[in-house]
Amino acid sequence: MRQVHATLTPAPGSLWVHVGDPLADMCEDEISYALTQARAFPSQASRLIEVPARHGRQARSTQLQLAFGQMTLLPPRYEPRASKEPLTVWVVRVWEEQAKDG
Repeated sequence: MRQVHATLTPAPGSLWVHVGDPLADMCEDEISYALTQARAFPSQASRLIEVPARHGRQARSTQLQLAFGQMTLLPPRYEPRASKEPLTVWVVRVWEEQAKDG
């Protein structure tokens, strides 16, 4: 998320939600559903970037894809402090077209 905040500024009154953290408060089925939905968004843009050398890995070029769309998240069923209303969010997905192993 640091990279997102470093390059983008949220609009006043907006709420950014990061899903996929290993300690997220979502059960496996909910995470799987959300990821499946996000992976179904078609690529909207593509960009070649240079990945610097680090941790013993060589520098390389790679092609990134960008997709985005709206998704509605249901509130947690067993959390009394949570809102009872579904939350409509914008999801931004960036992935490496042909990721290298490791």
